[in-house]
Amino acid sequence: MDQTDFSILKHPHDGYFKWLFSRIACVLSFLSNYLCFGEWKLDIEIIPLDSVLTGSDLRENRTDILYKVTVLGFGFYVYVLLEHKSRKHIRTPVQINGYLDRIYEKLSAALKKKGDQMSLVIPVVVYHGKSQWDIPRNFIDLIRIPKGFEVLRKYGVSFEYEVIDLARDSFENIKGNFPLRLGFRLLKAGSMEETVQAFTLTLDEFEEEIEKLSDEELNYELATPMIYSVQAMRVPRRVIREAVVDTLEKKGRKMAKTWLEKDLDKSFEKGKLEGKLEALESILSLRFGNDARSVIMKVKTISNLDVAEKVQIAIGKAKDAVELEKLISRIRFD
Repeated sequence: MDQTDFSILKHPHDGYFKWLFSRIACVLSFLSNYLCFGEWKLDIEIIPLDSVLTGSDLRENRTDILYKVTVLGFGFYVYVLLEHKSRKHIRTPVQINGYLDRIYEKLSAALKKKGDQMSLVIPVVVYHGKSQWDIPRNFIDLIRIPKGFEVLRKYGVSFEYEVIDLARDSFENIKGNFPLRLGFRLLKAGSMEETVQAFTLTLDEFEEEIEKLSDEELNYELATPMIYSVQAMRVPRRVIREAVVDTLEKKGRKMAKTWLEKDLDKSFEKGKLEGKLEALESILSLRFGNDARSVIMKVKTISNLDVAEKVQIAIGKAKDAVELEKLISRIRFD
C-alpha cells in the first residue's frame, strides 16, 4: 500500500489535495456532504486533465481535478479547483470560465445533430484561506453594466461556481468521512495548535471506525496528513507524532508509537532521496549534457542518501565528463 505521493514534500498543499481528491471514497463523501447529492448512489470516474487541458494550463494548475459522475442514469462532470491561502484572486471566475470553455469544447464532440446536448459541468472551488471568500460567485457580477442598462445583462456570460469556504466553517462543523474531514481541518488550520486539534478531534470522532482498521490501514490514513502538517505548517515531527500517538494509545493502539515513528521517518527519508536524485539529474544534464547519460542512468538506481551525497561530491569535483566517469566508477551503488 503506497504511503504517499512524495510531491507533497515539495508542494504540500497541492500534493495533499491531490492525495485526498484522487481517492474515490473521499470524492463520494465530498459530493454527498458539500454538494446536493445526499445519499444518492454515485459512480465516479477521474478524468485525466491532459484530455481537456494542455500546455501551461496543466503546469500551472496541478490541483485541478475533473470527475465524471453518474447518478440514476444521469451523467455530468464536476471540476474541482483548490485555492490556496495566498490565492483568493478576483480573477478566479475568469480562470474557471477559461477551463469550462476548454472542457465544453471537448464535450462538444458529442453534438452531431439538432437536438443533441452536452453534459453538465459543475465548477467547484475549495478555499482554505484565513479570510472568508468574498469574490463574486457569478461570472456576470464581474461585468460592468451601468445603472439604467440592466437590460444588457442578459448578453453577459453567466454561470455560478460552488465555493467550499473552509474559513467559514468551525472545526466541529466540517463534514465528511475520516480522510476528508481530517484533510479539510488540516487545510483550514492556521497554527500548530489547530493542526494538533485537527488530528485529535478527528481521531476521537472516528474511534469506532479506527478500531476496525489494521495498523497498516491506519498508517496509510495518517502518514500523508502527518507529512503535510510538517511540510505545510512547519509543525515539528515530534509534536505531530506525540499528539497522534497519545490519542491512539488512549484508544488501545499500543503499537502506534513504534510503527508511526518508523514509517513516518522512512517516508521523509524516501522523499528526501527522490528530491536529491531529481536535483542530481538536473545538474548532470546542465553541466555535461548528453555526455552524462550513463551517469544519469546510474543515479536512477541509487537507493540511499549516502550514495547520493557521494555522487554529488563527485559531480562537484569533476572538470569534465571523462573525469566524472572515473570518479563515479569508484562509488559503490549497491
